[in-house]
Amino acid sequence: MGMDYRWEAIDALEVEEKYAEALTLMVIEWEKRPEDLKVVIRLGFLCWYLIVEAGVLGDDGLDAHGITECEKLFSELAHFGQVTFPDDREFLWTFGYMISLFPEFFDLSALIAAGNYGEDQYELGEKMIERSYTLQPEDKIIQLIYLYNGPALTKSQEYRELCEEVALQLPFKFQGKGEMQQYFREVLNRTNSDYD
Repeated sequence: MGMDYRWEAIDALEVEEKYAEALTLMVIEWEKRPEDLKVVIRLGFLCWYLIVEAGVLGDDGLDAHGITECEKLFSELAHFGQVTFPDDREFLWTFGYMISLFPEFFDLSALIAAGNYGEDQYELGEKMIERSYTLQPEDKIIQLIYLYNGPALTKSQEYRELCEEVALQLPFKFQGKGEMQQYFREVLNRTNSDYD
């Protein structure tokens, strides 16, 4: 089923919307254990979440300086991950997903310079997801993210069946109450989509 994303102390802080504290603890942990993939992914997600939700979070989030620091940290984590975990499907699909939604928020020049995913920042995340799919084509969650982003495909019976399979996996794949787990349980549960 992949990585267990639960991180009890961080999950508890995120539930209480103590994002600055969670971020500080995660950075300390990353400095201690830089090659811990779970730390890289959870820290990357929290940075991404705080950046893209800044307008919604308001006083519960970070100030402008904190957001700028999160942008830098996310970019650093993405590059570090590319070098350290170049063939890890979890790294590739999670960072690929986040980058594909908002590439303009980040300095992706180090990723582009490495040349593994092309030269277009707007295609970079998609290419990371594609690489993850190539490595693990049987992973239903990666299939859903990679294969079914086009509107024509979402009307197919095959898509509906895949959505049902993924919906059953989500509570096991994303256990815990942290922002990352809640986000992906909600966003990847496409069983309530309008198929008409």
